[in-house]
Amino acid sequence: MQPTVFGFGRLGDMVMLSAVLRSLHQRFGRRCLVVGAGSWNAGLYQGHTDVDRVLSFSRHLPFMLSVAWWQLVVALHRNGPGPIYVFERSPRQLVRIRRMLFLSGIDAARCLFIGDMADPIEGESHWVDRYLQLAQLTPPAIDAIDYPLSAARSAPRLCVSDPERVARDSWLRAHNALGRKLVLLQPGNFRTMS
Repeated sequence: MQPTVFGFGRLGDMVMLSAVLRSLHQRFGRRCLVVGAGSWNAGLYQGHTDVDRVLSFSRHLPFMLSVAWWQLVVALHRNGPGPIYVFERSPRQLVRIRRMLFLSGIDAARCLFIGDMADPIEGESHWVDRYLQLAQLTPPAIDAIDYPLSAARSAPRLCVSDPERVARDSWLRAHNALGRKLVLLQPGNFRTMS
């Protein structure tokens, strides 16, 4: 049974979302269908061992005008009665995702939404922990006994292809940094910097 994972977040959100993919893949026995907003999602998950396919939507174009919309409708019906996990927190994007699911004729009992979980106590957990908590739940339409929870603890992870490693090493060599210890910082993101 193939799990479908919705997340319309920005790059950092989608990297964090990668933490649940291994858990869902192991639990349901098939790699995930990932549905995101932004054409860069396909590149982000390219070669990821827990991702079967990525469907991406524009953040601004009406989704029904997209080729990905029709691919999603077919995939959701082909994956039926597979679980659908929605890791989106933005109210505007949630409306969009709920509309997609409704217009696709998807049984709501196949779906779980991160927003339906109880709010954590301030400082209690990171969003990755919240994502993993949702992945441990089973949609009502699926018998949890048939899909036992995985004991493996996942962390966000991405796959780097051999051509990307070659390009990285070339860039590091050109900047006299190959073989040196590097510290990478992300000082902010779109929401905090806007």
